[in-house]
Amino acid sequence: MIRILVPLLAILVPSLALSADNDLESVKRYDRAIMIVLPEANGSAVPLVTKPEDCGDTQWLTRDGRRMAEGIGDALRDAGFGDASVYSSQSCAAIETANALKLQNKGALSLLNDIADSKVSRKQQRQALALFLADHLGKRTLVFISHRNNVIDISGSYPSFGDAIALTVNVTRFEPVFLRHIQIK
Repeated sequence: MIRILVPLLAILVPSLALSADNDLESVKRYDRAIMIVLPEANGSAVPLVTKPEDCGDTQWLTRDGRRMAEGIGDALRDAGFGDASVYSSQSCAAIETANALKLQNKGALSLLNDIADSKVSRKQQRQALALFLADHLGKRTLVFISHRNNVIDISGSYPSFGDAIALTVNVTRFEPVFLRHIQIK
């Protein structure tokens, strides 16, 4: 029995410590980034574009996904993230989400595209994200709109639509570092 409990406590105690401090205010620092799983999209064939205007007038998010994105934007502004820089993947649904947040949308980045569909290796994409973080952290809070697979890859957990994680960068190893889950809703 003790052989089972001790390893279980070793796993649960750090998790409890992180979950006690999982609100937005806890990551309002310029050395942190927030990565949000994009809300529910209409269908699975959402195109990737090089220019956001190529998405056209199509509504890529479901009605609930759109409401969720607007609610996340409200929550971010209410928590003092009105000056955050928002970047999204090149997916039209992610671009629509970034626009719905009504923050400072800086554009779409291939390094935030779904790793399951990426043309580069997982390692290359993680290094590109780490380099981007190293170059941009410290100036203002970054908000990324990305895909569930990317959040799973970084955090090791399975998030829902609209869930978020806080991350920073290990500049020695050039890799993104998962800090905690964040409650936005």
